[in-house]
Amino acid sequence: MLLQSKDLIDRVLLILQSLIHIEDFAQIFGAYPQQKYSTTNYEQIGKIIYQFSDNKILDIQQFASRLLVNILLANGAAHLKNWSMIYQNKRSPRLSPAYDILMTSVYIENERHFALNLAKNKDWYLAEMKHFKQWAEKIGVPWRVIEKNFTRSWTKHGQYGQCYY
Repeated sequence: MLLQSKDLIDRVLLILQSLIHIEDFAQIFGAYPQQKYSTTNYEQIGKIIYQFSDNKILDIQQFASRLLVNILLANGAAHLKNWSMIYQNKRSPRLSPAYDILMTSVYIENERHFALNLAKNKDWYLAEMKHFKQWAEKIGVPWRVIEKNFTRSWTKHGQYGQCYY
């Protein structure tokens, strides 16, 4: 049975109303796919999150924790297309749920670099707490906002051994 045009229009409108907009940081920065590793850095992503998120404290804390997880797991693919803002209410952006977190060091021989710069560093082996403090300072986030969650993860990392790389 064919739908009448009014029924079809109603269905299309219902589908459109239920869509949730999401944009990755390559789109936000106007970067082409081949520029996903080179256009910007984690400080600039953090500035966007902290400035525009509907819940900037929670989202910047989550972003910092995910950065640390990506480093500890030796994920060299946390580039612009693997961070996104989601508009669940169609107006206010939030950091999207995490996706595409993997250990690139398992299949890329001698891999030792983050996808983007973090406080002018890209080397997993040189990453220190000071880089995250500099990152927070450059974003304009008070360190105390990041410190509690972040230090807990960093300390647990120290208790359980070295990174996986």
